[in-house]
Amino acid sequence: MTLTGGAEESRAEVEGVEVGVIRISPSMRDNGRPRIARIRSIEVRADQRRRGIGRALLVHALDALHTREFGLATIDVDETDTATISLLESVGARRESNTLELTWQK
Repeated sequence: MTLTGGAEESRAEVEGVEVGVIRISPSMRDNGRPRIARIRSIEVRADQRRRGIGRALLVHALDALHTREFGLATIDVDETDTATISLLESVGARRESNTLELTWQK
C-alpha cells in the first residue's frame, strides 16, 4: 500500500489503484496558529475494507496534522457506525459528547 498526501487530503493506493481517501478541514486561529482539524470523511472501497487501509490513512493524516502543530482533530460519527467508532478509538480517539464527536489529541 502507498500513502500520499498530507494534512488536508491523503490517498491510499494498492498496486496503482486508489482504494481509500481521508479528507480533513484544518482551522487556524487569527494569529495563524493551528486551532482544530475536522475530519470530513474517511472512505475505503468496499472490496478493500478490513485490511488496515482506513487506519493507515487515519494515522498518516494525524501524523501530518501533528507535524503542522495541530493537537486536536474531531469527527462526527453516526452512533450506529460501530466500525468507524472502533477505528477511531484504536488510534486514541475518545467520545466527547452524546453526539459522538470523537476527539484525538497527540
